[in-house]
Amino acid sequence: MSTITNSGEDIIHARNDISPHDISDDNGDKDGYEIKRTARDILEHGYSRIALQFPDELLHHSVGVYRDLVRELAELRRLNPGTAHSVYILADTTYNACCVDEVAAQHVDADVIVHYGHACLEPSARLPVIYVLGKRRLDVGVCVDAVAQSILQRYTSIHSRAILVSDTAYAWKAPAVCDALNRRLKDITVHLHNPPPSIVYPALNSGAPPPVRPADESKMQDHEADGSALKGEEAACGEDCGCSDTKNSCTLSNSCNSCTSTNPRNPSIAQRPVSTTTLPTDAPLPPRTLLIYIGGASLKLTNLVLTHAGVAVLAYDPTTHNVSDATGSENRLLQRRYAQASKARDCDVFGLAVGTLSTASYLPLVRALRAKLQAHHKKVYTVAVGKLNPAKLGNFGEIQAWCVVACKESSIVNSKEFITPVVTPFELEMALDGRTWTGEYVLDFPALLDPSSRWNLSGSGEAEQEQNHLVHHDPDAPTFSASSGRLVHHRRFDDGVSSDASAQVQRQLEEGADALTLRTKENALQVMHNSAAAAFLHNERSWKGLEVREGQDAPSQLETGRAGVARGYTLPTSLSASESVEMAEKKKF
Repeated sequence: MSTITNSGEDIIHARNDISPHDISDDNGDKDGYEIKRTARDILEHGYSRIALQFPDELLHHSVGVYRDLVRELAELRRLNPGTAHSVYILADTTYNACCVDEVAAQHVDADVIVHYGHACLEPSARLPVIYVLGKRRLDVGVCVDAVAQSILQRYTSIHSRAILVSDTAYAWKAPAVCDALNRRLKDITVHLHNPPPSIVYPALNSGAPPPVRPADESKMQDHEADGSALKGEEAACGEDCGCSDTKNSCTLSNSCNSCTSTNPRNPSIAQRPVSTTTLPTDAPLPPRTLLIYIGGASLKLTNLVLTHAGVAVLAYDPTTHNVSDATGSENRLLQRRYAQASKARDCDVFGLAVGTLSTASYLPLVRALRAKLQAHHKKVYTVAVGKLNPAKLGNFGEIQAWCVVACKESSIVNSKEFITPVVTPFELEMALDGRTWTGEYVLDFPALLDPSSRWNLSGSGEAEQEQNHLVHHDPDAPTFSASSGRLVHHRRFDDGVSSDASAQVQRQLEEGADALTLRTKENALQVMHNSAAAAFLHNERSWKGLEVREGQDAPSQLETGRAGVARGYTLPTSLSASESVEMAEKKKF
């Protein structure tokens, strides 16, 4: 009852249950937020309108960071006079905090975004991004002791190669950990996954300036995203290491002479050169490879386990100093995702929930998904939902399954509160083509859009559809549902209507767009073909009223009822005295 009668003021004073995170290093907050490096990057590239993006857990530091950055920019302008700067703190993010909020930045006409805190590192579409990922505390000695002891006990005999991956907040200590592990482990060579970038330019801007690598961050490599495609065991010089020596090549464990001279490592970061590599997205890792992850339980760790099924993943949590085998939940996660894909295979009406407007490849992916669904005679709707939650998707009852187009850390939705299946683009592609799942899992947009990839959305769909058509001559034949165990009759949208008829209906819709009712030449109501929303409204949402009992009940006489408001009704004069007393007694209770 209180939900109905309250004024709603409590929602205004509601407090978010956010646990503040400390992203500072051992030297204090200012070093953790990299004020001097950020101001130097802004001044070197001539940015004048700067947008600062903070996640909810770091908003309590936003004003202090803003003041320090403005003060540092003023000091640099005093030494090198130049353009004045306008700095803005962005409000609540339009989408997930790990993604760059280009929509909010465009509201202030910003020409660069400074992103603070954890980031998914997806390539931006319009604006350059300066990443300040934070420098959370990590005891290198304790970490190396715990990880090395666990590897020597369980993995030495079956693994000869390891790749060190870290959460973005611990990336600043990852080279030191990798170097110490190589000194400790004699039979296993540890390679460092590519460090996250310090600044990234729009992926679609071909005229972007070269990446910025400050002197104290010479190891930083600008890459499209953290965890993108792995090149082979050997990479041409100039491709990964930045040198131009074409005679020799850099391997995963060695560097050429040109690399050593032109791209020296900072001794304060690592005691000796550390080989770097990237993780594969469309090919399995080499045999006998171990993945070492530094960081707490997160979506990044979940994605790492899913995309590298069959590979041992050893996770170290710096906050608890515990080492665990992260592959224990792999089978359960894959089973849950396979169940979602099986349910989506039985659906006919799909919705594309766009959860990002900043990732460079989201528009080509949306177009490819729409074309894929239409080729399989499915009805598709595209909805920009912002931050995903069950209440938003529950408003679209006619949509039977959703496909989330978002960053890698927001694509997988495992919540049981959603009433319809929520799948990733890879799961949708697998469901539509009826492929047998081999355990591989793809989250990268480029792997789904690359024509040479076997998971290309537009490559294999037509061949699979033609093969299924040869097997099932009747397009209306039911198919067996693995999720429900029953035969399912699929509705084929835009099927059975000639192209001329479809074009005629489209012309009539355009001509009568401003009319209240569309009518034919015979003055009859226009019949809409293959409208999923109309069919849902007619069959499920339309209120048909009470059951009609024609000829069974005698018509009753209309009488004057009570009048007034709920607090006090006025009784009609036609009521008898006994009825009035009875109603008055009921009113007391």
